[in-house]
Amino acid sequence: MKRPRWTKKQVIQAIYLAGRGLDTEEIADYIGICSGDAVRVKLQRLGVSLRNQAKYRHGRTVPVHLPRVAACRIYLAARQRGVTTAELIDRILQVVCQDRLIDPVLDDL
Repeated sequence: MKRPRWTKKQVIQAIYLAGRGLDTEEIADYIGICSGDAVRVKLQRLGVSLRNQAKYRHGRTVPVHLPRVAACRIYLAARQRGVTTAELIDRILQVVCQDRLIDPVLDDL
């Protein structure tokens, strides 16, 4: 399978966004690359460090592991709303916490 080539614009955007602290999945969403892994590999080959990605963020970064079906649903919902998957997940969690919905959502646990 032939891999799509990166445009100069995508490379420049990826470097800029990495410098702003976005993670590879957010960068992939923003510039239209299929996966965060592809972004990570490209940036590593260009010598761009991803070590301090969370340096510019406010709050705490927490890894989230979703089943593939759930991740696809979140991705599609984010695209419909014109936001990244990370932004949508962040908003969902903020609303759940703000509206005190944690217990109702998790009532079966």
